[in-house]
Amino acid sequence: MGKFDHLFHAILPPYTGFKGEAEIPGSTYSTVYQSVTSPRTIESGIHRHNVEQYLIFLGGALPDVFSSWDAEITLKLGPAQSDLTDIAITKPSVVRIPRNWQHGDIVVTKCDKPMTYQASLLAGAYEGLFGNAESPAKLISAEGEYLTIADLVCELPIETTEWGPWCPTPQAYFRGTTYMKEAGLHVGFQVFNGDFPMEDAHMHQGEEYIFFLGGNTGKDGTIDVFDFPAVIEFYIGTDPDHMELYLLDKPTIVRLPPNIWHSPINFTQVHGNIQFMATWVNGTWGTITRREQPDGTKYYNYMGDDMRMCVLEPTKRCTLCTKCFKLFADGNFRPGDNLAAKADELKK
Repeated sequence: MGKFDHLFHAILPPYTGFKGEAEIPGSTYSTVYQSVTSPRTIESGIHRHNVEQYLIFLGGALPDVFSSWDAEITLKLGPAQSDLTDIAITKPSVVRIPRNWQHGDIVVTKCDKPMTYQASLLAGAYEGLFGNAESPAKLISAEGEYLTIADLVCELPIETTEWGPWCPTPQAYFRGTTYMKEAGLHVGFQVFNGDFPMEDAHMHQGEEYIFFLGGNTGKDGTIDVFDFPAVIEFYIGTDPDHMELYLLDKPTIVRLPPNIWHSPINFTQVHGNIQFMATWVNGTWGTITRREQPDGTKYYNYMGDDMRMCVLEPTKRCTLCTKCFKLFADGNFRPGDNLAAKADELKK
């Protein structure tokens, strides 16, 4: 028993997702999670929600949700029932459903390999509404730019990392506004399969939910979230000097309200795939850590999205893939070098 027990929810079968407030009080996020193994209708009927929703379609075998994808999906989306657009999903993707927008009739027309489907709602409980809203959300960006239906669909890019053998690559990550204009969600679909310590103690100014799920393929060919081959040490506290240790040996969801310190997260006794879905109910991600100067003076450091460009490909945002860190570690390059001018050498 600890001070933060109310922020942890151990998942029990049959798992269909996270019911928000019904499972962790105060939650402002909920999601359904299911495997699909054959063509069928996932959701019939047109409806809306008074908050944003995100529909997530991924390959159903880990660690690579891209090579395990072989499906096609159709759905309808629009501001009113009289103004619906047919959307086709042919690759791992995220679809944003703006507040009060009509959507539904989600049909898997092809499913030659199992896939996973998540419907995530930015609310602590599910509520489907029927009938047109008086004022559906307008697609206008913060800069005053009018957005289109195409801006609501993100085909997930294939990301490669060089963190270590415990982090299979490629990985899927929906980086909020970096990948989709005006997005209100930021979530990773990472898979880890070895022991390692993760992150220093930090906090966020927004709400975060971390899902620890099993990731091995079960006898039916779908992901078995209850096959949990690890013990995870999770630290949480009111400040970096007062942290409590929780041991997670089963699928668990952790809610992290703003300004709650957490980490390190130590993955131990790992002998299979573990799904790690760090979810921010915000379009941008950022962490605040406490650092110390050589003279002992403490200060706080912020790191997050859109803070820097990739040093290897200056037209792209940094995704913390660590390639540049390894180049610097080799001794051939130093932080601050004009790496673009050394392109030929980098290609070697």
